Amino acid sequence: MLGDRVVGGVLVETALPAVLSDIQSKSQAQVVLLDTKGRLLGGTLANVKGDLLDEHLRSYLALASPGRAATRSLTIAGQEYEFQFTNFYLRQQVEGYLAVALSRRSVVEAGFQSAFQMTVLFAGVVLILLLIGYLLALRLTRPIEALVAGTQAVARGDLSKRLDVRRRDELGELATAFNTMTQDLQERTRSLNEQMRRLAALSQSSQGLGKETEPAAMAEAILGVSMKALGLDKALLLARNETSGLEVRSVVGLGPKAAAQLGRLSPAKLAEGFALQPTAAVETVTTLSGDSRRGLRLFGELAGIQEALVVPLVRGERNAGYLVTGIAAGYRLPQQDVDLLQTIATEMALMIENADLRKKTELQAHRLDQAIIALEKISQALTAVTVGTDNLLRAVAHATAEILDAPYASLHLRKPAWREQFNDVIVGSTTRREMAAVRQSGDLASKRVERPEQVLELDLVDEHGEPLSAARRVGLQRAVAVPMCLAGEIVGVLVIHLRSPRTLERSEVRVLQTLANQAVIAIENAAAYEHTKQLATTDAMTGVANHRELEAYLDRELLRSRKTREPLALIMCDLDHFKQINDTVGHPAGDAVLRHLTRQILVPAVRPKDLVARYGGDEFVLVLRGADSRAAVAIAERIRRTIGGQAVLLDGKAVSNLSLSLGIAVFPRDGDTREALVQAADQALYVAKRTGRNRVVRSDAGNADAQLAS
Repeated sequence: MLGDRVVGGVLVETALPAVLSDIQSKSQAQVVLLDTKGRLLGGTLANVKGDLLDEHLRSYLALASPGRAATRSLTIAGQEYEFQFTNFYLRQQVEGYLAVALSRRSVVEAGFQSAFQMTVLFAGVVLILLLIGYLLALRLTRPIEALVAGTQAVARGDLSKRLDVRRRDELGELATAFNTMTQDLQERTRSLNEQMRRLAALSQSSQGLGKETEPAAMAEAILGVSMKALGLDKALLLARNETSGLEVRSVVGLGPKAAAQLGRLSPAKLAEGFALQPTAAVETVTTLSGDSRRGLRLFGELAGIQEALVVPLVRGERNAGYLVTGIAAGYRLPQQDVDLLQTIATEMALMIENADLRKKTELQAHRLDQAIIALEKISQALTAVTVGTDNLLRAVAHATAEILDAPYASLHLRKPAWREQFNDVIVGSTTRREMAAVRQSGDLASKRVERPEQVLELDLVDEHGEPLSAARRVGLQRAVAVPMCLAGEIVGVLVIHLRSPRTLERSEVRVLQTLANQAVIAIENAAAYEHTKQLATTDAMTGVANHRELEAYLDRELLRSRKTREPLALIMCDLDHFKQINDTVGHPAGDAVLRHLTRQILVPAVRPKDLVARYGGDEFVLVLRGADSRAAVAIAERIRRTIGGQAVLLDGKAVSNLSLSLGIAVFPRDGDTREALVQAADQALYVAKRTGRNRVVRSDAGNADAQLAS
């Protein structure tokens, strides 16, 4: 240096063995230097070959940041060594690897040797003191006894013993030397124990992370061992969930009730006040009762502590949670212990992430299996005409709730024709309160689905951000809805209702969309089936049942009447002089008269459970469930009078003077089979026609002639 200016430099060359020996003497450990290919350059440990590094360690060190080390246990010449490898830099470039080896046996031997040396030293001191005591007699008795007591305490392992130095002579100096030596020995013993505790904690952590056990139990075991090794007894592990909230994963040092109380805090409340950034630093909280974070306050209250160390769990580029450990008031962990906690916390973050990923994969696989089974059942049901559409839609909704682990699911139809034929479906609700909450949630979600490709995730809150009252009462927080589409048009919405604001995985969304499509197919099939059934069972011109449906219906009702022993009445009616209408006005006018007869007179005259059918031509049959002869005659008379008092407007002209002839047969009096009953009613109709038309005649099975009713 010349003034403030650098004008030159000094290059000092030192032999590599001398440098390594100096490092060995300062670190009290063996040192080995390797080149970048793992070949031995030099070392203080004998019988070492150049095969200390394996591929795993090379890969780890290649990615490790400066200052990070990799650990490996090796046996050299029959002795076990714990090696720590780190990158060796020259001019900011990795030029090799530096390994520091600590022999377990040497540590133990060093301890014994130190103890032996101290014992020998103290024995010599005792001898000197005895000699001085012999010379000084009573004047020196008390200090010597104190020194002897201190020596005996050291021999018993009590290194906290100190002598009261009041003299300035040789005996006082000897007591001062005794105190200095015991303090030095105490510090060295404490340092040795701390190193052994750190090694034990790292060993237990690495062993625990390699076992396939339950993540919570594994985390608690690792925490317990690590905290015990560092002299700590209370800890709380918080892990991030999918919504950036914090969940309690493990509790150490607290009872089950306290752990359950912590677990009842919602993830959002636990996360209040904790930083989301991965750069969060280790924090020492000195007053837990006054901290703004609710989770820390409750932990301090339950654990009975006021101070804690908050260690962030960092994995990759994200904050994975926090490790909170209680500490004694005024105590500060050494930096090496804090570093150890950070290492353990990082490894635990990896363990938790892997466990969550494995659990999520297993859950998705399980739900996929459930979806395949449900779709197979639904596909089979779609081909079965006996399965009602409402039941099929409920099956789709049940499958949706079960596969996606949702408490409720609902189907909301938009197509007007479908809404007239089918009802909205809600599954999972058992009370009126649940039904109201799910209906409100489903209506809100279905109204906001506007695009065929849309997947709506709706938080159930009002315009002020407060939870909806109905949803809050049953614990609902989110609704997820997908559209049910037909030819690009939204014809309905499938909604699941969740008690937690979780985001669905992509595979779960695909399952939801597939089930929505299945619901559309179910409704389309049902509509097509109903249309086909109507064509097969309905008379095309009049809209009432045809002859085939009459026979099937009559067979069913006769079977039911035999079981219940209820009567069944049959009315057969025929328009009087209908051929004249066709001949004079035309067949289209005759068809109009028939439609008028069925829609305006016959159908309104009977109950919904009864049947009106076209028997053929201008003959119609009415099947009256539970009606006896007297009730059938009353209905027939009302029909006869109604048609006689109405006129049909044909091409602007009123056609009046219409009349009906009606014949009545009753089960079981007039017949106990379909053929017998129809024949009896037809015979009564024939009698009505023969005796002047425009009248009601009932059959009498006990008489050859039918009886005139009116």
